[in-house]
Amino acid sequence: MKVIFKKSDEVEPFLFHFTDNDGNVILKSENYKAKKSALNGIASVKKHAASEKRYELKEAEENKFYFNLKSTNGQIVGTSPIFESKIDRQVAMTMLGGDAASAEVEDQTGAALSKKASKAQQQTVKKSVEENSEEERLQKVASEVKKKPKAVPKPKAPIAPTPVKSDKPITEKREKSSIEKKTGVIRGFAGYMGKAAGFGITMGTKPMTIFMGSIKDMYKKISKKQSR
Repeated sequence: MKVIFKKSDEVEPFLFHFTDNDGNVILKSENYKAKKSALNGIASVKKHAASEKRYELKEAEENKFYFNLKSTNGQIVGTSPIFESKIDRQVAMTMLGGDAASAEVEDQTGAALSKKASKAQQQTVKKSVEENSEEERLQKVASEVKKKPKAVPKPKAPIAPTPVKSDKPITEKREKSSIEKKTGVIRGFAGYMGKAAGFGITMGTKPMTIFMGSIKDMYKKISKKQSR
């Protein structure tokens, strides 16, 4: 047994049929406005088909027969086709009661657009699909761009400052060397005079006094320059 779940072009488009292995309809539902309601109807048939008290036996015109299947609240969830005899009706009820619970559902509600749909509606749906596809493509491209790491520029090597040359140390060194030489000469001459005096060499009192005074004045000048 199989459940054919279909969709029509009516205001309440959803319905289902329970069929035997040859495709003959044993029970058909009323039409539902919502798909969820139709699925609940299928579940109700599967649940109640095995209970005899859920069947309502009915007689049609010209001495023909059919049945309704009801839920626990008394609502009709499916009606059988018209049978030529009570025996045919009973066979259908027995088959439904034994196989309904395990019947597979074939969902045909996701089919293409209805034949009655206008060309304008079809173009609108087509355009919507294309726009969604383009939007997905752009999102994918944007995602790939975000994944690529940005190039980080290498830091430039610092430029070493150019050393500033100064003549001051050299000048000071030269002045110091000159003063040292003069001081050395004076000290050497003074030492010589001291040795001469030690050996008894005399130049006279006045010349010696003048000479020693000159030596002292020169030595003071040199000492002042060194202190600067």
